Amino acid sequence: MRKIEIKAVMFLILLAMSYGCASQTMVPAPVLKSVDNDKALVTFMMTGQTANPFPTFQFEFDIWDSEKFIGALSRYTYFQYLTDPGEHLFMARGGNRSFVKANLQAGRKYYVFVNLSIKPFYQNVYFEPVKKENKELIDAIPSYLKDLQPMSMPPKQRDDYIKDRIEDVKNEIEAFGANEYDYSTLDAQDGIE
Repeated sequence: MRKIEIKAVMFLILLAMSYGCASQTMVPAPVLKSVDNDKALVTFMMTGQTANPFPTFQFEFDIWDSEKFIGALSRYTYFQYLTDPGEHLFMARGGNRSFVKANLQAGRKYYVFVNLSIKPFYQNVYFEPVKKENKELIDAIPSYLKDLQPMSMPPKQRDDYIKDRIEDVKNEIEAFGANEYDYSTLDAQDGIE
């Protein structure tokens, strides 16, 4: 009987370690230094300051702009999202869901940290949008970016990645619309020229 309990516990531990773990779908990418006057640039970052209780595993968390998949993050990485100005709903998926309602202005750059909160058997993900009034953090962004690897997803892998997740994403966005989730905001004035 004791062997069965130990095997069950080991199975649960392995299952927990693989939750949120993707097939490392992102690859190194060039850096966008400027933004056109008719677009907004949002940079999503995950630093190494995020704890990882399973250092041999590299967890990835997918990021969406409503129903549009825009990238995945793991520790020490970032990706840049060039998009139209206006209203956006960003969602990160991990052991939970995190949302940012954004109103983006053309010609500006925005920054969002994706952080983890470790819970038993899963990792909660949460957004931390960089606000204009947080001058200390804004000044530190170049230092953060220097230590992170820019990433993007090859187009061939994007379709399969989306197909496997889109129904869940649609359901989560519907739940968000029914006020089932809290959210952070990113306002037009939070953008940097």
